[in-house]
Amino acid sequence: MSNCDLPTWRAKGLNNWESNGRTTPVNVSGGIGTSRFAPIRIACKPEAVLLTLTAPE
Repeated sequence: MSNCDLPTWRAKGLNNWESNGRTTPVNVSGGIGTSRFAPIRIACKPEAVLLTLTAPE
């Protein structure tokens, strides 16, 4: 379950987003807080993600 318009299989984790013939990796975090509409977390552990970006060689 998610509170956004992403398909649920793309609501968390690393996925490829395809648009206009191009593919881009997208990382969606489960987040660390709660929603103001539902101040609880069920089956979604809080997480913070550290991404290290490197230039292609």
